[in-house]
Amino acid sequence: MTPLDPLALAFWACVAVLAYVHVGYPALVALLARAAPARSHASSETPTVALIVAAYDEAQVIEAKVANALGLDYPGDRLSVIVVCDGSSDATAAIAQQAGGGRVSVLHDPLRRGKAAALNRGAAVASADILVFSDANAMYARGALRALVRAFDDPEVALASGHKTVRRDGGPVGAGESAYWSYESRLRRDETRVGSTVAVVGEILAIRSELFEAFPDRVVCDDVYLCMRMLAMRRRVVFVPEAVSVESASATLADEFARRRKIASARWQLLFHPQWWPWRNSLAMFELVSHKLLRLPVPFLLAAAFLLALAAVLRGGGPLIAACLAAQAFAYLVAIVGLLGRAASRLPGASAAAYFVVGNLANAVGLLDFARGRVTPLWNRVRRSDMPSPG
Repeated sequence: MTPLDPLALAFWACVAVLAYVHVGYPALVALLARAAPARSHASSETPTVALIVAAYDEAQVIEAKVANALGLDYPGDRLSVIVVCDGSSDATAAIAQQAGGGRVSVLHDPLRRGKAAALNRGAAVASADILVFSDANAMYARGALRALVRAFDDPEVALASGHKTVRRDGGPVGAGESAYWSYESRLRRDETRVGSTVAVVGEILAIRSELFEAFPDRVVCDDVYLCMRMLAMRRRVVFVPEAVSVESASATLADEFARRRKIASARWQLLFHPQWWPWRNSLAMFELVSHKLLRLPVPFLLAAAFLLALAAVLRGGGPLIAACLAAQAFAYLVAIVGLLGRAASRLPGASAAAYFVVGNLANAVGLLDFARGRVTPLWNRVRRSDMPSPG
């Protein structure tokens, strides 16, 4: 096989894109972050905050969430808590009302419309400088709200996202998901230092109330949409590592697959809605393509890289491609061990490899869901391991 063989060229092209997405881009942003000037906007102000919690059949966790919200280190007269029950058929609304003891507003609509619609309802009745959106299963560290709101001391900041963490001991998914969020947090931190991040989490997300516009119908990922809107307005979107939110991992890899499949369909929705993209913000567009959009074809590039390497080796490819094929085969074997659950704890990297494979399979299936018109704003609850106890 010659160095210019089409199979070899196609294989190395796949490898180049995969390497850039997972290693090259994070390394580049880390270098840019080191060279970026430090930003400082210290202030002792405590703006009024409305914490809006979207809940669908969350009777199991809503009492803990309300207690967590009311126990945050933030002046009580500057904080309002609003629980929006989106079509809940269980006792979520009643439990939230009782747990709030008159300090929590509960909105209940028996018609289920989806999380974005629930947040619209909560924002419509809120009267605060800052709106903070949260999920019922996300527990905040005591100082999270102060840290999150402090980001708005910078007048250029429109949207601030906290640091999502997942319990490592949360069943077969915890270690892998925890490793993923550690990787993501470093990348988002570096993007913020450069200017803005293009990735936020809906579990702990704050926006200036005067900039909030109601979500359009059919929006699946409210956090992604808000992020794109603020970047399109050339406002800063920042990651706040001190604002910690703690969640339990999905109970099983099958549950995690279902969750990631839903998220993937929303990402494909973003790809095919270029009118949402921040076209006039060149840095944000570069980050969007590198951090988000190039991840969409990753499962297909992984499959192509394996098949191309196999075909090249069968045709007498060189030792380098043969070594790459062996490395891919070994990585997938490690992932299979990770899929076996308990065995993963005895093999370093197995949980992370399994999580990576499951996430990319969900990404591919999410494309099929999007192509078949099965993208819906309604989110189904995913079984979780034991609830966390944030410090």
